[in-house]
Order: sequence, then C-alpha cells, then structure tokens
Amino acid sequence: MSKQERASRNLYVLILSMLPVTMTTATIYMVLPLYFKSVGFSTTDVGLLIALGTLPGAFSALFMGWLSDHIGRKRLLVINLFLYASCFLLFYFFLGFAAFAIIRFIEGFSIWAAVGLAPTIIADMIPPERRGQAMGLYDGVSGIGRVTGPLIAGMILTLGSYSYYFIFCATSVFISTLVVLILLKETLAKQAKTLQYEFVQRTISVDNSEKHKSKAGQGTNQRKKAIKTIALFYSAAFVRSVGQTAISPLMSLFFTNRLTDISSMELSILFSAPSLIVIVIAPLAGRLSDRIGRKKPLIAAIVIFAVVLYLYTQTYSFLQALMVRLFEGTATGFIQPLGNAYLGDLLVATGQTKRSGAGYGIFQFLTIQTSSYGTIFGGYIIDTAGYNTLFAISAIIVVTSLIPLSKVPDPHDPRKRFTLVAKPP
Repeated sequence: MSKQERASRNLYVLILSMLPVTMTTATIYMVLPLYFKSVGFSTTDVGLLIALGTLPGAFSALFMGWLSDHIGRKRLLVINLFLYASCFLLFYFFLGFAAFAIIRFIEGFSIWAAVGLAPTIIADMIPPERRGQAMGLYDGVSGIGRVTGPLIAGMILTLGSYSYYFIFCATSVFISTLVVLILLKETLAKQAKTLQYEFVQRTISVDNSEKHKSKAGQGTNQRKKAIKTIALFYSAAFVRSVGQTAISPLMSLFFTNRLTDISSMELSILFSAPSLIVIVIAPLAGRLSDRIGRKKPLIAAIVIFAVVLYLYTQTYSFLQALMVRLFEGTATGFIQPLGNAYLGDLLVATGQTKRSGAGYGIFQFLTIQTSSYGTIFGGYIIDTAGYNTLFAISAIIVVTSLIPLSKVPDPHDPRKRFTLVAKPP
C-alpha cells in the first residue's frame, strides 16, 4: 500500500469515526436549551450553562493541541471521545444546576479537544494541493451527522423522552471511540524534518535550516512577519466567531419564540437543513479553493453569512426560516473547510508544521472562547432588547472580521505563483 493510499485510508477512518460525534454535537444546542428550560431555568441560566461547556473547551483545545505535538494525536483523541460519551450518561443519572454545570464543563473540555484534533490529523496526512478537498470531504460527511442528528433527536423526543436521547448519544460516541482506538493510525511524525519554505513573490519566508542560523537579523524579521500573518488570521476568526456564537447556541429558543406553533419535528428540520447543504457544498468548496485559493471564496462566504443574520430579523414563518437556514448552510459550507485549509497553508508557509497541533489548538481556543462570552452576551441582549437587536449586532461583528482577514496573504493563491521548496539542512 502506497503512502497516499495509507493516508486516504486513515482519512476515511477518521471521517467515519467522527460522524457520530458530529451527529450528537449537532443536537446539543437544539436539545439542551430546551431540556434546561424544562427543568425551570431562565434564559440567562441557560446561557450560563451553555457557556460553561465552551469555556473549558477553549483551554482544552489549546492544551491538547500543544500536547499532541509531543505525545501524538491518537491517544488524546481516544481519551477525549471517551470523556465526551460519558457526559451523556451523567446527564441521564444526575439533575440540578450544579450537576449540569460540572457535566457541561467536562463535556466542553473533551469535545472541543477532539474537534480540534481532527483537522490537525488531516493536516498531518494531506499535502497542501489536496488539503482543501480533504477538509471539504471531512466537513461534508460531518454534515451528514448534522442532518441526521437533529432528525433522530426530534424523533426520540417525540416518541420517547430526554433520557432516551442521552442513552442514544452515549452509545453512538462510545462506538466511535472504539473505532478510533482500533483502526486509526498515529499521524504525528516520529522524526520531524527540517525544511525551508519560500514564496516566489509573496512576503512570508521562514528559514529553519541550521546553515542560516547566523543570519539572526533576517531570521528575526521573518519570524515577525510570520507571527503577524498568523495573528491577523486568528484575529479575523475570533471576531467572526463572536458574531456567530452570540446567537447560534440559542437558535432553538429563537425558533420556539418566533414560531409559536412549531413542532419538534419542524424544529429538527430547521436544525438539519443547513447541514444538508453543507454535505454538498463543503467538498465542492474545498476542491474550488485548491484551484483558485482560499481567501476570496472565504470572504464571499462571510458576507453571505452576515446577510443571513439580517434575514433572520425578517423571519416569521416556518418556510421563511427554512429558506434562511439553507442560505446559512451555503455560507457555512465554505467557511468551515476553507478556514481549516487556510490555516494549514499558513502553518506550512511559515515553517510551523512541527507545531501544527498547537496552531490548530490556538485556532480552536480563540473561536471556542467566543462561545463563552458570546452566549452570555447573546442571552443578555435577548432578555433586554430582543432577538432582532442581537441579529443586527451579530451581523455587524461578522462583517468587521473582514478587516484583518483582508490583510492576510493567501499561500494557495495560484496567481501569486506560490511554490513550496524543501531544502535539506
């Protein structure tokens, strides 16, 4: 079996093993706010509980990303999937705000670490010329989980109860844990290679060769350029995520508030609709970005997402909500895979491949951290000013993220005539 065939096999194992994970995570923001409401908590309390799941996740993604650069990806993925599956059993056995807070803390710590490790593993396996396609395939198949998860959750809640939902989620993720443990191969290289990466015409150039260490001044300048570039990309992702996460965890409350006669199955359809589009769009978006670059299609998708947030203010029926959700899925189908591929390209271009786990960990840390503040902020705005005000504020924030993103060079833009050169030390 060739190296490319082994990488493809490992990619498919990872994608299929993460399918139940995305299936269950797609139901959390749909089910948990309603579950918390059903036991008597206010909207602000619900926001706090959601935030308690994202706050530790930010730090776990950062720490696990760094740790995976030293001890490997697989064992950490197995541990965190096991913890995540266990949380659903804990929801089944325990009740009360304090218990929910502890469970959400463990859940957030484990799932965000696992979600952060997945694109790192893909970046390890897949070269830049196929990275967008691989990330798109991952997000496309994940979209199947995001479609089926809410539909299954809706059926379970219609025919059964929250207890059956928790048992189903726990069982599904435990199976994923076993698949990863048995079939997934470690992707962290045993011996890191020293490479020099150069742009032919662009600005980022980082030299890691021992031969050139004497050029301290030049090396310092290159490192500053690399840090500035990565920092701008992280800033753009952070700002965009603030706008997105201020409302996304509370969408089930918005739909039940605005569409007063909505059924559980209709709510499931609204949560599944964006992911149905992602299944189709994400692989195409990844393949497109491999040909024309990541930056321009990513900017276009962010603009579309901001328009979607405004359209929610004009949504008053199930059909209108469904159409807006489909537009949202189109934007998300570009943003997710292109963001991960873009970061992978930047890490390669700046010579940081040996720190890719930490790089993706920081990315997850910044975007997850916004879920903590964004959800609390969103719940407060809803209680004081209403949903339309929150949507308007979120749209403005999302558009603002284009300012730092516009200053980040695209390593994969073919018109910049970027090439990757490897020179032995």
